[in-house]
Amino acid sequence: MKKVLSLLAIVMLLMPMAGAMAETPMTIRYLPSPSKYSMAEYLPLEVYPEVCLIPYNAYESFGDKYNGLSFLCFPSPEGALPEEIGNNCVHYLDAINKIQYSYQLFDNRPYEVFLKNVEKQYILLDGKNGTAAYIDPKFNDAYGMFNARAMGNTAKLYIRVSLDYLKNEESQSVRVQTLSDAIMNEIERVKGQMHKERKGLYWSEDRFSGIKFLVDNDKKLCRFVFPARTDVVDGAEVTASFIVTDVDRRDVKGVYSYKSGEYVDVQIYLDTLPYPLVMEKEGKPVRRETLSSGRTWTYYIANEETDGRIFSWYATTLLTGIKEYEKQLYITIEMRATMSHIRWDDEDACLRELAQWDAGISVVNAASDPYIAPPEETAQEAPVEEAPAEDAPVEEAPAATDAAAVAETQELWVCPQCGKENAGNFCGDCGTARPVESAVWTCPQCGQKNESNFCTNCGTAKP
Repeated sequence: MKKVLSLLAIVMLLMPMAGAMAETPMTIRYLPSPSKYSMAEYLPLEVYPEVCLIPYNAYESFGDKYNGLSFLCFPSPEGALPEEIGNNCVHYLDAINKIQYSYQLFDNRPYEVFLKNVEKQYILLDGKNGTAAYIDPKFNDAYGMFNARAMGNTAKLYIRVSLDYLKNEESQSVRVQTLSDAIMNEIERVKGQMHKERKGLYWSEDRFSGIKFLVDNDKKLCRFVFPARTDVVDGAEVTASFIVTDVDRRDVKGVYSYKSGEYVDVQIYLDTLPYPLVMEKEGKPVRRETLSSGRTWTYYIANEETDGRIFSWYATTLLTGIKEYEKQLYITIEMRATMSHIRWDDEDACLRELAQWDAGISVVNAASDPYIAPPEETAQEAPVEEAPAEDAPVEEAPAATDAAAVAETQELWVCPQCGKENAGNFCGDCGTARPVESAVWTCPQCGQKNESNFCTNCGTAKP
């Protein structure tokens, strides 16, 4: 039973949003930040409007020790947007003021360990009254840790505030005072606003239809649409949507969860050395398949039962034309059903599910995404044109092009993601690439209309 609680707690990420938002699943969109933080990415604040954490080491005894699904919650820091979110640790960034905030909830961490190796002159509070704090002027960081009394028991909240704007401050006394004020003010703010709330299993359920990875080197977006999946659980056919549980810059984790308690873990990430290719180099058997999108996937069956049924597999494909520091990027999908009774019957069943994921992948220019502002153009003075000689022939100006007339001559298409009518190769609202035209066929099993080689509803192969 403890193992089950442990696994469930790992994916108990956090808070349900307002009921009005639940009706419209949204896509997570990474936003590039200004100036020196141009490599950073955020999530929109409405995705994660307040910090909501569970204790890191309390998984096995979560139900008994922390009285069910209880979370420590408090408002996010003013002016900051979430960078990374997880079940016990979150990071926010205020890119305008160059301040980073980190919060982590521990089940039990001694103050002696927290203050170990810290110079005495930089210790602000020693933990004797339930709060410890210190500063590091060399790296412009300040740290705090205190009893999370709202949770009870031994839980402690760790806070880190990093003031990068102090890097050009030469005065040591200014650094010390500014860092001291920053951490003490943040400790008091959180203490005054934190509270315990009982939450549902998944903070992101019905919130996201997909995700976009911003590839900095090429300023391109790799967009993922999360497909639903259907399984037979307890003799009945049930459908589950993909639920996000952890978000990082190049990594998304999630789960397909069923009411019976069965679930499938999924991880999606960008990498220069994907796991299936590592297995291939080690001589493990891999399989390659080219799908209707034209992408060639390499996939590796990691674990299977004695009867040949599969419970974990990995697949990777090259993102053509996208590199990071001159290295080619791959996108990898890992599927694991190790702690449930759900299984894939054979490799073809894995391939059918892979085809559904493949159908939702697109790569678009970041400039076409409405959440990414184009770079500011430097104003330049117009060149001074010399007046033509009196006897020089006068050239007639070309007739103005009627933009509306040009648009009418182009074939219009409707974006499959947001419904906007477009004339170009990318959607003007969401940046989705124009779908490649293909013959539409009707699935003989469920009646779904499809364009790819497998039914997007039930996975049946194209006749």
